[in-house]
Amino acid sequence: MRLPISFIFLALFALNTSWGQSFLEISKDLDQHIVYTSIEEALTNPEEVYRLNLNNSEINENLLEESLHKFINLRDLKLSNTFISQIPSSIGHLRKLQFLEVGHLKEQNLNLFKIPESIQKLKEIVYINLIGNPNLEWDETFLCLSKLPKLINIALMNNNYKKIPKEVTALSSLEMIWLGKNPNLDLEDAFSKLSRLDHLGQMGLGGNGHTQLPKEIVLLKNIHNLWLSGNNWKSLNGLQHLPKLSQLSLHNCNLSVFPKELIQCTKLEYLSFLGNPMMDFDEVLKVIPPSVKTLNLSDNNINNLSLDALGAISLEKLILNKNNIDERDLKEYRKANKNLEILHN
Repeated sequence: MRLPISFIFLALFALNTSWGQSFLEISKDLDQHIVYTSIEEALTNPEEVYRLNLNNSEINENLLEESLHKFINLRDLKLSNTFISQIPSSIGHLRKLQFLEVGHLKEQNLNLFKIPESIQKLKEIVYINLIGNPNLEWDETFLCLSKLPKLINIALMNNNYKKIPKEVTALSSLEMIWLGKNPNLDLEDAFSKLSRLDHLGQMGLGGNGHTQLPKEIVLLKNIHNLWLSGNNWKSLNGLQHLPKLSQLSLHNCNLSVFPKELIQCTKLEYLSFLGNPMMDFDEVLKVIPPSVKTLNLSDNNINNLSLDALGAISLEKLILNKNNIDERDLKEYRKANKNLEILHN
């Protein structure tokens, strides 16, 4: 059975960025290969195994350690929600591995304390998911991962961070970092450290309970894609000082008014207010920056929009999925602005 590769954040980092395009190319290539879901099945023809998905399995860790070296062409290894006590040292034999997932998003894995030094041999790795492993020795982990020259994306959600170890600055190739579900995260400290990563362009801080951004946000000069969903923002001051910010997601933030700071974000092209039903969306359409090409207003209980406001906007795409809009009104919306693509399902 051929299955598409699925990553939690794929929809975010595939938005017309050079990194997203290269990632999609890699993913598309892997989609041509069968997904194996058990070690025993994969061992029948190990050299033909490119993708091994053991998520949510009860893994025999000894068998995994003894077998892993046989999968010489493996490029995608998923071990999430397995609660393993160690990543096999034999993983160092997987010289073609590009994607490694050992994440635990809902329930943390308290059993994993170290990653093997042999991971440093995986020079093709582009993505690592270490979500929900709070007991890892993070200073040593980051130093070990810093030896991976192609590592551009790392997921670190749900790890009880207060301050990120300074060793994160050694991940010099990093382009994307996910730090959501870390409610005690010191953003001042985090932004100061992450500003030393010259290639960092995409970041997620979803579900942390933040209410405002520290002044250190202005240090992140290369950030172009921000995922700030699932917070209770009272102020987004500082975003207007990010010269490359082009994509911003504010899902489920209990917003009631359009954040005034966004009016000054002159490079913003994609903006999402999914799941903020208290907003006045006619007002949103009136004040949205002219640079915005795609606006996502999905899941907001919208049943009516101003035809005048729709007719005046310079948007190219308006996403209205999961709203209470009937087909007759939808036709009127499309008539009001024939240059606007409206998506609704």
